Amino acid sequence: MDEGINKDVLSLANLKGGAAIEAFDLILNEVLTNIQDPNTDTKPTREITLKVKFKPDEDRFLSGISIECWPSKLAKRRTMTSAMAMDVDRDGVIVAKEVALPSQGALFSNEPDIASVRKLKEA
Repeated sequence: MDEGINKDVLSLANLKGGAAIEAFDLILNEVLTNIQDPNTDTKPTREITLKVKFKPDEDRFLSGISIECWPSKLAKRRTMTSAMAMDVDRDGVIVAKEVALPSQGALFSNEPDIASVRKLKEA
């Protein structure tokens, strides 16, 4: 703790033994992780809410204190999309396969490689 802080005077730095600042720092890490996540949008503003509530008693001698800290705004993860091809096999069973990018190889693993297909001689 900073030597300039009077431990007898209530402050954010000494509230609940520094728990408010610790909670903020934990949520700050979540926000920074969200910002660095390539699967989130860069447009929305991220926000952290630190709420400190005081509930005094009737004599105003004691007061309950509650501390809440949460990320009130994070960017949602981007929606992932794909595509699938479907068919019904000879037995009436529905077969579905995800359509892969051309760089990911053949759609169905039992398909022959086009490079190895030979032309048939005409009859």
